Amino acid sequence: MADITRPPRHERLLIKVIMPKQGAERKVAGGGPPPKPFRPVDAKYRARLSTQVSAIRAAIVPQIRTAGAAPVRVKLLSKAAAKSHRPEHLFSSQSCPIVGGGSLGELFVKATPEGLDRLGEIIEDNASDQMTKDLSCVETIEPVTPAYRRSGLEATDVLRRSPRGKHGFITRVSLFNFGADRDQPKLVEDFESTCRKRDITVRSNRGYSPSSFTYAIECRNVDDVEALSRVVGVRSITPMPLIRTIRPRMFAAKPLPPLPTADDVTGDFPVVVVVDSGISDQIPGLESWVVGRDSQVAPAYRNTDHGSFVAGLICWGGQLNPTIAGLDNSPCGVFDLQVIPNDDPAKGDTLPLLEQEFLQSLDEALQQHANTFKVWNLSLGTDAVCSLDKFSELAEELDNLQEKYKVSFVISAGNYDTPPLLDFPRTGG
Repeated sequence: MADITRPPRHERLLIKVIMPKQGAERKVAGGGPPPKPFRPVDAKYRARLSTQVSAIRAAIVPQIRTAGAAPVRVKLLSKAAAKSHRPEHLFSSQSCPIVGGGSLGELFVKATPEGLDRLGEIIEDNASDQMTKDLSCVETIEPVTPAYRRSGLEATDVLRRSPRGKHGFITRVSLFNFGADRDQPKLVEDFESTCRKRDITVRSNRGYSPSSFTYAIECRNVDDVEALSRVVGVRSITPMPLIRTIRPRMFAAKPLPPLPTADDVTGDFPVVVVVDSGISDQIPGLESWVVGRDSQVAPAYRNTDHGSFVAGLICWGGQLNPTIAGLDNSPCGVFDLQVIPNDDPAKGDTLPLLEQEFLQSLDEALQQHANTFKVWNLSLGTDAVCSLDKFSELAEELDNLQEKYKVSFVISAGNYDTPPLLDFPRTGG
């Protein structure tokens, strides 16, 4: 009789049992070759960097007593400027951590006496492959100087280029940002203490995001500018930029061609907010496309020439640019947000618009209208020269506002401000 309690031979499965600690562990080497330095890191090179660190320590210890810490500028080799080469092992929480970046190949680190001591030890003694690679990236380690904070300008030039205020000249001062760090409040207090001691007017930081630590400061004289240039926490002091539009110029003017109005459209159409000098209500065809208005400019300073021009291009883009292929002729309305006062003496009284005032007005308008309108046109510019290797404070704040209110800004890239001006209809280029 067959044994029915035992499974057939072919169903008996083997189980391999491995007891703990029975095998030996073997480390697997990481992939790739060791980090390759950008240049030889010999004793002479280490000594040069160590001397720079010692000089910085002697220079900033008096400032650190009140500010808690000081920013230090690190310049990298141009071929080591990529983020993947950033020397984060050399400048770390164990020494002097990186707290920001500037132009291409420029870093800022937070320095304390203890951190500088540790950094000096690393430079002199640490010969690991990774640390050697990090050291090879560094060109110089140097303090932030008053001239650097003024972007190379003399204090007199900063004052001369700044717009006038009630008590002096309006400058824009930005502080370093150490992030969520206990020394950041000390940095701010040291700056504010200097302003109080010298009776320098801090107009406010309204319009700028709190994390930017940017302020409108009214300096009465050159001594005020030089004093702020020496504050350890100040990153930059510059003339407060003015917001403006390009004054419309024209030649061979012709009447408008027959254009569609909103009365010709059935149903809804998209709306763009025109953040500008205002839209005239004396052009019947254009007026039909205006769905609402919000004016933050006093009547005595209104000049709607530029805003009306921009609104016309939005509403009748295809009709006014017949030679440009691909323009959509679909209907589009506009919301008139008048924030820019007249700056043309030929058109009446003029009034400057500070960058801070513009950002404040824009923020207030966004609070009211961002839920309704999602596309905002900003055909404007400033009197500040653009940098080729970093974002301006205005660009950063506009980016913050886009994120905060979930809108899209359409910003002009430039204008033809010198002859030969563009003509209509297009006759060339």
